[in-house]
Formats: sequence, C-alpha cells, structure tokens
Amino acid sequence: MAHTRDGIAYAGGSDTSYEAAIKARHFVSEQGMRVYHWLKDRGTGTRKEAECELHISTQSLCARLKALEDAGAIRKTGDKRLGCVAYEVIGQPLQRCVLF
Repeated sequence: MAHTRDGIAYAGGSDTSYEAAIKARHFVSEQGMRVYHWLKDRGTGTRKEAECELHISTQSLCARLKALEDAGAIRKTGDKRLGCVAYEVIGQPLQRCVLF
C-alpha cells in the first residue's frame, strides 16, 4: 500500500486512488472517529456491519480499520461473522492515527 505525503493510504500505481486519497484527507479524521466510537459502543463489529450501520464505503472502512489497528486503538478478535473478522477497541486513538 502506498501513502501520500500526508500519510493517507492509497492503491499504489493508481492515479484514481491517489486523487481520491488527496480529496479524502479533509474527512478521514472525522470518519475514523465515527468508526472508532461505533465499535466502542458495540463492543465488537465487522467491516460489513459497519458498512450497513454507518453507510461508509467498503474501501473507506478498510482504510479506517487499518489505521485504527496500526495505531493500537483496535484489534482483530479472532471471531468471524459472515466471513468478516470482528474487531474490538483496545485503546484510545490519537487524532493523527485516523489520518491514514
């Protein structure tokens, strides 16, 4: 996975993905915090569950979950529901961590 100069992940080699990452930098932080609080309130949740309840695209959710996981705010539980791994909150996210 490639990253912009601001540290936002995008699909390397894809101009479209890069442009989307640049445009997304203004809402990624808020979106990441929405995912974090949703997961904290539920206890555990999967990407598919978040997609249905938060109305955030799969691509955006994958990036938010990865950033929160990399920051040590959430982790995979080892449980799966409908083929998706479940996550749980294990720490507090830093505002910067959800920029990726």
